[in-house]
Amino acid sequence: MDPGLVLLSLALLMLVLMAHVFEANSLIKRLLPPAAVALISIYLHLPNTQPLLNNFGFKYSDLIYGVYHPRFSYDLLSNYDELTKFWFNPNAYLSLVYGNFTCPLPYIDYVFEYPPVIALLWIISTCAGFRLSIPKDSALIPYPTIYNNALITHYLLQSLFLTTAFVLSYVYLGKILTLLGKSPKRVLIYVLLPSTIIFLAYNWDVIAALLSIVGFYLFLRRKYTLSGMFLGLSVSTKVLTIGLTSWLGFELLNRVLRREETLKNLIGYLVTAASTALLPFMVVYLIAPQGFLRFIEHHTSWYCENCLYMIFIHDISSPNHRIFYAVFTLSIFIVLIVFRLIIGKPSESSLLNFAFTSLTTPILFNYVFSPQMFLMITPFSLIALDKVNLMLYVISDLANSGVILTFFIDETLRAYLSRYIPLPVKYDPWSIDSPTQWLAIARNLILLWIVVVVFFQICKEVFSRRFER
Repeated sequence: MDPGLVLLSLALLMLVLMAHVFEANSLIKRLLPPAAVALISIYLHLPNTQPLLNNFGFKYSDLIYGVYHPRFSYDLLSNYDELTKFWFNPNAYLSLVYGNFTCPLPYIDYVFEYPPVIALLWIISTCAGFRLSIPKDSALIPYPTIYNNALITHYLLQSLFLTTAFVLSYVYLGKILTLLGKSPKRVLIYVLLPSTIIFLAYNWDVIAALLSIVGFYLFLRRKYTLSGMFLGLSVSTKVLTIGLTSWLGFELLNRVLRREETLKNLIGYLVTAASTALLPFMVVYLIAPQGFLRFIEHHTSWYCENCLYMIFIHDISSPNHRIFYAVFTLSIFIVLIVFRLIIGKPSESSLLNFAFTSLTTPILFNYVFSPQMFLMITPFSLIALDKVNLMLYVISDLANSGVILTFFIDETLRAYLSRYIPLPVKYDPWSIDSPTQWLAIARNLILLWIVVVVFFQICKEVFSRRFER
């Protein structure tokens, strides 16, 4: 029997027993749902175990296969091109291979495609992993053993970071829903959505979600300096939250101009948001300019990954995907700014709609729309959307989870479907004729429809204010 499954079962059983022991309203009991979901996600992506249903889509994670394995794999020794592709300082890698402890640093020693907050967590987990895996008398320990031992430590520490972020985001989402007079039961949707379960221990989007949720909660509580700090940190975690961070700064500027808030509050927000968003990147550029430029190059040269424009531009490498992203995103934000100026003092629902649209737009219209990014959208969907649109969002989340679950079995699905429809049988989950892309397109179109509906809700208030005048 899979030892990981045994441990998961025991952990879930312990949570169930705790649910009966503690009082109904106790904090511990209320945190059991996110804790249980986190354990399931951690188990799904646990390294060196059999994938659920023999589908590697359940097993894959960027924590391991996207970043750790390409940087530290033993295979690099026999592939000099790959070694120099990822490593600025190959001697640091070779030191680990020969059993000498060193702590290679992202951006400095090797290419790292994630922002600085994630890099800090990455340093903690990888350095701790290699420190614990390389004792002083390690000359006789083969590197594959060191690699695997360090991998387990790295994965468990990252899982701890992600679980903590998820539980806290669950708590603060509940606080926001209560503050807005919405049903706190909505927070249970957050933990039950398939994308949450699959992508929680997959990438670091839940950390960006936490920071943006806390920042928005503090904004609603008018603690603007702290709000700016958390929202700025979210940008240093996942750059795409810059839309929400910038929009809330613009919202606060409007309040100052209408004398609803003080200039001091605006300055506090802008200073902390700009500092925590920009300073980490500036530090990276100063200490590792080559690593910083490779980080920029990686993101600006990426292909259309499940993007909206795939419907009419089938070439995933076309630069037009990036052009459309810039044009659509900029145009939408310009219209939102004009609408906000017309409205004057927005209603609570419009404030939430503006927040949802400003967060979702840079993600939906991006030329890179990885499925794990749904974790950043989900909390604000639960905050802003009505019941009908929330139901549509749940459907889009189902399609989103299917993107990764079909990705590695693309050829198998094509072979089955080709019995009924003309379909080339090959492995190509990036092409328009792939079932994986059909799910991505369905997800994108449903989410686009939701954004359009929310946009027209904002328009409705704009026109009503115009007639009032």
